[in-house]
Amino acid sequence: MARHTALRLFQRREKLFALSSVEELPEWQVVADHPAAADLVNEQDRLNLVAQALDELPPRCRAIVRRAVVDGQSSAEIARALSLSESTVRGQLAIEIRKCTDYLRERGEV
Repeated sequence: MARHTALRLFQRREKLFALSSVEELPEWQVVADHPAAADLVNEQDRLNLVAQALDELPPRCRAIVRRAVVDGQSSAEIARALSLSESTVRGQLAIEIRKCTDYLRERGEV
């Protein structure tokens, strides 16, 4: 029964396309300025994965990464805000970025 239904659908499609020439088909508008739905879903999945990687970090390290990457603060600004030395901030940032990269690599995103 399912095979018969599938064959009927294919036959209908074949007739529809056989009767139409390319010139008779409607014009389709392609919006190049907007990302495709699949691209948006993939991007959202990547952002969720990055958020998960950040959640794996200890709170202080997560704060350093957030301030540096998301807020765009310098090492000096972060050091002042968190009462740390600049070298500690730079060292922690390097370690935590590596951890996040490893997390993403393990999941096939890097």
